Amino acid sequence: MKTLIQISDTHFGTERPPVVEALVRFVRDQAPGLIILSGDITQRARRSQFRAARAFLDRLGDVPMLVIPGNHDIPLFNPAARIFWPYRNYRRELGGNLEPEFESEDVLAIALNTTCAGSTIFLPKEFSITSRITNCYKWLWQPPPQHQIYPYRPEILLSPGHIWPVNWRDGIRFRVAIIAWTTGKAFPYGVSIILIQDACADALNKASTRYSRREIFNT
Repeated sequence: MKTLIQISDTHFGTERPPVVEALVRFVRDQAPGLIILSGDITQRARRSQFRAARAFLDRLGDVPMLVIPGNHDIPLFNPAARIFWPYRNYRRELGGNLEPEFESEDVLAIALNTTCAGSTIFLPKEFSITSRITNCYKWLWQPPPQHQIYPYRPEILLSPGHIWPVNWRDGIRFRVAIIAWTTGKAFPYGVSIILIQDACADALNKASTRYSRREIFNT
């Protein structure tokens, strides 16, 4: 597989048509072997928003897809729906499998549903999100590993310095920082009055120049 495209936080219900059109063109031009739509697909889990998401996916072509719910994809202002049927609108438009999988000769993708419709206070520890991610990682990491593992939720680290995430803080000014997961150390960062791509690129270029480039850059 030459290309895998991950799309996250589309928040249908607040989408901008020109951005949607540009994204559709980009995905078609890339001709990916797999598309992952990883959570917060809608803004407020309304059926009309899921219909818009379904229409968007249908325009991307005949490509294998993994679609995973996010916290925005379960009702917020309807307590009864959130407790008793949190995924009803999701299932209507996007299917009933909340943890889909995909496997080819060179890629194995496993999705974990990390949404929380109710409280996790009374759940056994083994059902917690962190425990489930850890157990999945341990299950995959059996020697010799058949696939290189790239966890999207990097609570689990592959090796020291393997992953660089980026974080930003807003307020009077924006600060964009490149962070080392293992130590929490922030590398040289950029400051801007408004959050624009130049500040993000500047922070990444400074970190890449001073330190060796990382295998994974996660935003």
